[in-house]
Amino acid sequence: MSSGPAFFDKVYRIEVHGYPPVDEDERNPFFWRVTARISRNDNIILWGYLRQSGEDGFGQVQVLGFPRHFLWSEVTASEKATAKFLKWCRKHATEVLYDTARRALQTQAAAMDFQFELDVTAPDVEPVLVQPSAELLSQLSEQNAESAE
Repeated sequence: MSSGPAFFDKVYRIEVHGYPPVDEDERNPFFWRVTARISRNDNIILWGYLRQSGEDGFGQVQVLGFPRHFLWSEVTASEKATAKFLKWCRKHATEVLYDTARRALQTQAAAMDFQFELDVTAPDVEPVLVQPSAELLSQLSEQNAESAE
């Protein structure tokens, strides 16, 4: 069991094609990114995006992670708090998100009789905190007020 705060993840969307990749994917055969975004009730969603292409096909998968013991308002309260959260993400979340994404992509490709050449270990990635727009904050505030009633 991890000594870090509780965390769980799930596959959100997956897409695999068993035909030669399109031009964009050929130029960038591998892409992996993790971002942190605000959710309802001041929670945080980690969003992992993995794209891979090969000779037999290409695919992409989005995975979501939910760190249970962090609140957006606390994480964004200071640069120090943000740095601490992003350090926690690198230590406790990025490997889990990558592993879920990799396994989902490989499983879907195997069902289509090919395989991607993905490393078992997650590549180094710097999670990015995505600041919400004023419009999104307003919508979340309204939703939170409605759910509190």
